[in-house]
Amino acid sequence: FPVTITPSKMKKVKLLLVFLAGAVTYLLASLFFMTEPKDPYLGEMSEEEVVNSAPAIQMYFYIKKYSKQYGVPEAYAFAVAYQETGYKGPLDLDYEHRLTSSAGAVGPMQIIPQYAHAYAGRRVTAQELKTNIQLNVKVSMKMLKKWHDIYHDWGLAAGAYNTGQPVMNGYARAVINKEYYWEKM
Repeated sequence: FPVTITPSKMKKVKLLLVFLAGAVTYLLASLFFMTEPKDPYLGEMSEEEVVNSAPAIQMYFYIKKYSKQYGVPEAYAFAVAYQETGYKGPLDLDYEHRLTSSAGAVGPMQIIPQYAHAYAGRRVTAQELKTNIQLNVKVSMKMLKKWHDIYHDWGLAAGAYNTGQPVMNGYARAVINKEYYWEKM
C-alpha cells in the first residue's frame, strides 16, 4: 500500500535528519578534536607534581586515576575514603592519611597489610601502605573491584571491603548513598 507523505511530515523528517546530522558531527568532533576539560582542582598538574603536593591533593588525584582504571564508580571511591579516614576532598588541608585502626588497617583507605600483598603484586610493609598514598589507593581500588566482580553489587562490595563479608551494613549504605563531604573554598 502506498505511503503518503504530507508536506508537514516531510518537514519533520528533514528537521530530524538535520538534527541527527548535527548530533553525529558533534560526537565525531568531540571524539577527535576536543580535549577534556581541565580538572577544577588540579588544572594541568602532572603526576610528578602531584606526588610532591599535599596529601589531600594526592588522594584526589589517585582516587580519580585508579577508580577510573579499575572501573570503580568515582563517587563510591570518594565515599570509601570519607568513611575510612574522613577524607573531605582536595581542599581538606588538615587531612591526615597516616592512620592506623584498632584492627591494624593502615593509610588513607585503611588497608590491612596482610591482604595487600596480592593486590600490590609484591610484599608491602605496613609503613609503606601507611605513607604511600598512591600504593594505598591503588590497592584499595583493586580490592573494591575484586569484591564487585564476586558479588556484582557495589553495596555488597563496600560491605565486604569493610568487614570481609558481603553485608549491607551502615558503612555499605553510606558508600552507595555517596555520603561524603568536601571542604569548600
